Amino acid sequence: MTRKAIWFLPCCASLLASLATGCGRFKKPSTVVHSLYMDCNNGEYPKARALFVAVKREDFDGALNANAPGINGVCDRLTHSRTLTDVQITDVVIQGEKATVFADAHFSDGTAKLATPTKLVVEAGAWKVIE
Repeated sequence: MTRKAIWFLPCCASLLASLATGCGRFKKPSTVVHSLYMDCNNGEYPKARALFVAVKREDFDGALNANAPGINGVCDRLTHSRTLTDVQITDVVIQGEKATVFADAHFSDGTAKLATPTKLVVEAGAWKVIE
């Protein structure tokens, strides 16, 4: 092999590894939860779906096949049908590869959901929402 080929192989392996873990986009559980609220509120359902563990994504797909709301329904419940005006992370508890993030969500009608817990786990090197 040439020098270029030897350099290229580790570089490609590193790139593939970063793609498999979502490019390290969400390094903290709080970032994942904040992104979940924002993606749901903005109607970016594929992005929101990607923040969940694989088994939940499969559940969403199965729900859609059964004419149930799937990720759209989850997002609508989370954001009061896309009326979220603010989300604040109030606490994060990390225990190894599990975490619980507490958030206060405020809505355009003046109501709020306070200290709402979201549970996450590490899956394929990235924090993912489990419930």
